[in-house]
Amino acid sequence: GPRWLRYRVLPGLRRGRARVVVRYEAAGGGAQEGVLEQAVHYFVHEAAEKVVRALGALGSTKAWLNASVADPWGRSPAFFGYDMQKEEKVMEEPRVCMSGLSDEYGAGASLSMAIKQLGQPSEQEVGQLEEYVHGTLFAGEHGDRKKFLQDGRTYGASARSIGGRQPPPRVRLYCGRAVNRGTRRFSEVGVTAFWVLRGVGDCVLSSARWGRLCSGFCQVEVTVSWVLPGGVDCVLGSARWGRLCSGFCQVRLSLLYWSDRVNEDPEVLKAASRLSEACRRCWPKDCYWLSCWSETKSLEEWRAYNYPHPTAVYWSLYRIGRHWAPSWLKRSTWQFYLRQAHRTALAMWEHAGQGKDTSQWGLMVASIFQLVLSDLKLEGWTSEAAELERVMLARVKHWRSLPFPFGSEFPWDSTGHEEIYTWMEYFGHAEEAEATVSAVLAYVSVLPTWGLSGSARRWFDFFINGKDFMGNERIMHHYAGALNSIPLLGMYQRAPHRLHLLRAGIAGVMGSLTNIREDGAPSMGWHGHPARLYRDPY
Repeated sequence: GPRWLRYRVLPGLRRGRARVVVRYEAAGGGAQEGVLEQAVHYFVHEAAEKVVRALGALGSTKAWLNASVADPWGRSPAFFGYDMQKEEKVMEEPRVCMSGLSDEYGAGASLSMAIKQLGQPSEQEVGQLEEYVHGTLFAGEHGDRKKFLQDGRTYGASARSIGGRQPPPRVRLYCGRAVNRGTRRFSEVGVTAFWVLRGVGDCVLSSARWGRLCSGFCQVEVTVSWVLPGGVDCVLGSARWGRLCSGFCQVRLSLLYWSDRVNEDPEVLKAASRLSEACRRCWPKDCYWLSCWSETKSLEEWRAYNYPHPTAVYWSLYRIGRHWAPSWLKRSTWQFYLRQAHRTALAMWEHAGQGKDTSQWGLMVASIFQLVLSDLKLEGWTSEAAELERVMLARVKHWRSLPFPFGSEFPWDSTGHEEIYTWMEYFGHAEEAEATVSAVLAYVSVLPTWGLSGSARRWFDFFINGKDFMGNERIMHHYAGALNSIPLLGMYQRAPHRLHLLRAGIAGVMGSLTNIREDGAPSMGWHGHPARLYRDPY
């Protein structure tokens, strides 16, 4: 094989781009000496530990909206994206999902803060994540679902998705205190329900007919609400410890929206003047498809891509609560967060097409579902694990039936490979896992430049998620690069002799660190046009 020469490259005195020129001599020297030069481009930055710590520090201060701030859309408390040009939170973007705490950009700030805790935990940041979960992400015991990203009740779901020929809904509750083992049957207001009490926290609804189920049984300091066929609300228990998802857990498209009411509200004009100016110019009929969504649009829950992000937030808090001592969790237990991660993963299937529509594709960040499944098994939660595994097996069956299963909602995406590889590897489909890696290697390469090495082939997304966009421009170190490192590094662990997988995978991971400015301000990627070569301000 080729002979490798090793050189020690010392970092420069300052952070940023650097170039090393390598001169090759012709064999034997002579007149041809020095005829060939090669430029190798590096990006010099601090150790990863310092970069990630700066990201957390900025996210928990400048990019954090405190609960004391009265936001017209109920977005506090929350982590937001950051405009490194204006040095402020991105709260008034007319592409409302970006400031609405959902979709990739909107949910990215809370996702990065949650995952950071797994390697570099901070008690303050864990506390803020819990504030975000209970104050903005999940409605819990609060009644107004329009003020939260995710609720335990359905947003007008049909009888087909709840009952029909399917088994009746099942509810598992973490009760907050021990309850007696045994069974009990009761009837009231035309309702028959059968519950099995299995110790701390497990009330399982075995059967139910529509009607109103009144409190008075299973007083476990938990409220659960859902809608049974016929559209009648069923409510259980009391609201003290909060409510778990009752089998729905929808994630809406955005907390930020526009409406006739908002359009005429002078308080909104004062609180969000730039957003008001943009939306009032186009409302109600001339707004672009990404801009100034109506409240009805913002409540839609069909987009599968919006479910892995909150799943990862819940799972990260579970891991911190379960494995960090003493526990920093104050608002809920690790059991609560693991159950929420499980139910949110299932909600993706239920509300995003049940294997059709957007749930048919591999999703970015959705390798988190496999991590949730593994932890369910480790905890001995066999029924929950079996339920999630059945859903994922159905998706894998669909992917295996396709010659090229890496499609997406946009033709330029390269984000499906991460999850597809994860499940192919998990279920032992070696041939399909190898095919996924080969597909990634078709557009991810190792080159002598930090901007392209390990970077996914990504175009157009400055238009979707960026601040500065100029036609069809390549994005260097778009988040797809780091996502595609997951299958590359996963396969390298299986086959460590394939060194090129390690080189390409590490390049994708390290490239993402270049998106973080020295003070911790993050960017979605670098502008790849030769005349630009700067981080996008968003």
